[in-house]
Amino acid sequence: MFDLSTFHKGESEVSPDTGFALDDRTIEGLLQFLQDYSQLIPLDEKTQWDEVFLAPANAQRLAAIYRQPELAEGSLAPQQALLLAFYRLLETPKALLNRLPALHRQLYYRGLLGLKSRAMVPDRVALACQLEKGTRECLLPAGTLMDGGQDSQGNPVQYALDKPLLANQGQWSDLRWCQPGNAGKRVSRVLFDQANKITWPESGVRLFSRADTEDQTVVTGRVVGSELLAMSGGDRTITATLQTAVTDDDLKAITASVSSAGQWLSLTIETKKGGESLVLKLSADNGAITPPGGLDGFTSTLPLLKLSRTDGQPVPAVTALKVDVSGLTQVMYSTDAGVEKLAGTSYPFGHSPLQGNGFNLVAADWCNKPQELTITLTPEWLDLPQQSFNKWYEGYGDDDKSPVTSNADFTVSSAYIADDGTALFSDSTDGKPAANAIKLKVQNLSASSMTSVDPQEWQNCLHLELSGHDFLHQQYWKRLPAKPGLNPPYTPQIKSLAVSYNGEDKQVKEQYLLTPFGHGLEQHVSSTLADDATPQLYLGFSHIEPGQQLTLHWQLQSPQPQKLKWQYLDRQNTWQSLDAQVNDGTGGLFASGLWSAPLPGDCGQGAQMPVGRYWIRAVLTAPAQASGTDTSLSSYPRLLGLLANAVTATLIDGESLDDAHFIQPLPAGTVRQPVQKLNGLAQVEQPWPSQGGRAPESEAQFLPRVARQLIHRGRAQTWSDMAALLSERYPEIGYVHIPLSEQLSSLPARCTQQLIVIPANGEQDNSDGLRPKFAPARLAAMKDYLQGLSSPWVDISVVNPDYRDVPVTYSVTFIPGTNQDYALRLLRQALAREYMPWGWDGQSSVIVGTALDYYAMVAFIQLLPMVERVDSLTLDGLAASVVSADTQVLLLALPDARHQ
Repeated sequence: MFDLSTFHKGESEVSPDTGFALDDRTIEGLLQFLQDYSQLIPLDEKTQWDEVFLAPANAQRLAAIYRQPELAEGSLAPQQALLLAFYRLLETPKALLNRLPALHRQLYYRGLLGLKSRAMVPDRVALACQLEKGTRECLLPAGTLMDGGQDSQGNPVQYALDKPLLANQGQWSDLRWCQPGNAGKRVSRVLFDQANKITWPESGVRLFSRADTEDQTVVTGRVVGSELLAMSGGDRTITATLQTAVTDDDLKAITASVSSAGQWLSLTIETKKGGESLVLKLSADNGAITPPGGLDGFTSTLPLLKLSRTDGQPVPAVTALKVDVSGLTQVMYSTDAGVEKLAGTSYPFGHSPLQGNGFNLVAADWCNKPQELTITLTPEWLDLPQQSFNKWYEGYGDDDKSPVTSNADFTVSSAYIADDGTALFSDSTDGKPAANAIKLKVQNLSASSMTSVDPQEWQNCLHLELSGHDFLHQQYWKRLPAKPGLNPPYTPQIKSLAVSYNGEDKQVKEQYLLTPFGHGLEQHVSSTLADDATPQLYLGFSHIEPGQQLTLHWQLQSPQPQKLKWQYLDRQNTWQSLDAQVNDGTGGLFASGLWSAPLPGDCGQGAQMPVGRYWIRAVLTAPAQASGTDTSLSSYPRLLGLLANAVTATLIDGESLDDAHFIQPLPAGTVRQPVQKLNGLAQVEQPWPSQGGRAPESEAQFLPRVARQLIHRGRAQTWSDMAALLSERYPEIGYVHIPLSEQLSSLPARCTQQLIVIPANGEQDNSDGLRPKFAPARLAAMKDYLQGLSSPWVDISVVNPDYRDVPVTYSVTFIPGTNQDYALRLLRQALAREYMPWGWDGQSSVIVGTALDYYAMVAFIQLLPMVERVDSLTLDGLAASVVSADTQVLLLALPDARHQ
């Protein structure tokens, strides 16, 4: 007899498991056939041959003894031992026969067709290098080995840098974007801001996706700066003359504010007739208008007026500014007697006024302004005579006449008053003296000290003195003994002094335009306004110096390449082209890869963006959107993350590693340091698993792959050909569904052939996990690929599934004592996971063309542990099953537990 163990060793060498056998009969099958056949052949009148060969055992018993001879225990009949020995002898020709298909395939595949097994493909890792403190730059040569640990056999796993890297201290600190919104508006979003502790989302983000809760409307408009706007108090009116008129609708959209001590003060807006001027008002209850002092990044030394709007429309240029201030109280006031208060009583010319007596005024608002100011002083005089000064002073002159001819004889003069002065009083309707307003013209009143309350201690102040007539106090005392009935002379006493002023700036020095994240002088920003109609992606970097290399790794999942141009923000706060210096390994943000460019020497930290970092941006051309396209789909890439000071490294000596290394990617965080220490390099970061690795192709993999290849021969002729070609070319496809109606058609009898593609888990181009879809650009690429392999007379269509919502309502009685709200939520969750598992487990695939069985759903709900009975159930309004088309995916539209 043959030694069973020896024979089986030889059999495995002669006929390895190839998945196909010409003779696949087992010993159980052979013995059963013998038993069935011999039962039909009589040995004599009472006995059949099966009793000779098999009795007292049966086919199953002999098969067990064949496999394990020790089970016979020395009691096997001779004829049965001979039978089993004969079957043992047949094993060798059977093995040789079964070897023929494999030998034939080897001869055909490898010998005749020259096909070979696929070689090992090394995997690759993306790494970020961090330098030690104090190290400005560190060169990592190409080929530098990185330590990836060991495989299961103890062999070192090492990765060699693909390119040299001149690393620096630079860090990726910001990512934000802006894009066109609805109704002509623009919206922006900040995704990552290291300075303000806005962290990067771990799951990444679809670029330019819309989120109402996070998107901010971009404010457009302009900011003007003028010395004239420095107004410390009072009721303030600013009139801004615009280059073009604004309509009533514009007026509703415009808001106005002025800078003040770290905040913007809101102004009320009116328009003048014609719409070419905005009248802006700020009450005395508000604070002073001051330079911004860094407010919103503005560093101007001039106070600012901001005109903004949120409807995306521009604000016309401001050609002139006029200010009017009334009720100014921040005025320093003194007389020859000392410091006085505007709101209190005072004697501006003393108790015995003489020519030359006077008072002083100064306010910070009037100082250091190149524009001419008209200052108006309106005194409220106490105890004015109830008759004209001409009559009041009768008897003071010779011949008892009045030396005062009119109320206007008393004047005040100043270096800031034109001509010979201004009359303090004028005639009222009944001849009584009435107070006159005093107007002064001031320009470039320099004043370096603004702390003292005494005007005379300021570098310059306004001095006004009595001129013309004095108030005849000396004459009164001379004539009083002779004429005791004389009216006493009037002593000017002010109850209060109202101060107002106005001025006009016809050459506004500074005009800034607001940008999505900052501002810039109009002459620097206006050239880039044409880009505002397109999406813009902004990247910020800190701890890097102009001239150093900016090397980034983009981890992307993208449906199509993007058409874009790269720019950087220079010292003049303008965007300049960077395209000529960019080495883009991502193919226009289409695939994960390296992107590098030197940071230009004139790169600056301009006010168009937040300060403290250097900025680059990508200006994209928005992909064309076909009419009727699902708006939930995006043609923009999904950005999983970004690395600065990045480099890629490829596995070396992969042939010596255990194949188990290629089964799973190298876990993230495995590579942390080089094999040999490099001076200046602190650590290496590997944030994502390795990609692209593949073990050498085994025979078990080679044979079915070649068989599939020989079936379709690179031609999209049959449904199975197209499905196989798509799956091989696009690994992001999880499943290709051929509609049942198309499957029943034998071969391309139709001119249009439609395939439904379901994305693999995590590969869809929309954010809805229950309705995974590919973007139109990706579907078009799949179609073009198949079309190129098919007949030109066949129109191939590659589409997403048609997702159909099926409204579900139910009434359920739960086990007594069950919390109703909790049970309803569990029921809703159980139905969703049972009938739409792909939206939950991350492994299941979308199911196309299936029905919802009404009674199966009732039974499923009934079997839930907290359910006592199902009172009612409807699917799409009916108590019946729902059958889908063979292109549809049925989704349960479940009621919200809170509203049940």
